[in-house]
Amino acid sequence: DMLERNGETYIRIIDYKSGNKEFKINDVYYGVQMQLLVYLDAILSELSKNGKQNVMPAGVLYFRLDDPVIKAKGEMGEDEILSGIMKVLRMNGLILNNLSVINSMDCELSGTSDIIPVSINKDNSISNRSSCVDNNQFDILRDYVKVLVKRICSEIISGNADIKPYKKKGITSCIYCSFSSICQFDEGIKGNKYRILKEKKEEELWKLLKNEVEKN
Repeated sequence: DMLERNGETYIRIIDYKSGNKEFKINDVYYGVQMQLLVYLDAILSELSKNGKQNVMPAGVLYFRLDDPVIKAKGEMGEDEILSGIMKVLRMNGLILNNLSVINSMDCELSGTSDIIPVSINKDNSISNRSSCVDNNQFDILRDYVKVLVKRICSEIISGNADIKPYKKKGITSCIYCSFSSICQFDEGIKGNKYRILKEKKEEELWKLLKNEVEKN
């Protein structure tokens, strides 16, 4: 999606998913959630190449395609049902911490948005509970993903086909993999072990991301 205002262009990426998908910077760091940022960087870079000035990210979001059933103990009015549906379908991801851009995504925003992962305080400031980052942080994420993409391409060209599935809080990348019969990963076999993804605090994550970008 594109918003053009006062000589500035803002780009928002929405990826529609049939299942639950939660955007986490921690997963970006480990290279298991790059899709939205790759899309964002490709579009921003292409627009800039074609002479578009002041092009900035507005957000990257997942939207779940679903027809939710709202449960209640008693009777509910149509407005309550609609509000319940909106909360279930609320998008998740990252939004630019720009109040004007945020209001363009939810023009009726008051308190917590039913559309995007943002909350507004009574003084009309952006709440700390919001999933927002500034333009510089978006740039760090875009640059970091480009570093990962280059690294992955180099490994493919060099013929690296090591079996390294990840495990995070008991969940592994093997669960939905359709190639298990080919790789035959088994922890009982020497050299087969999971790549453990540990949750890192946000402050530490941004330092690690920035340091990796500066090194490359």
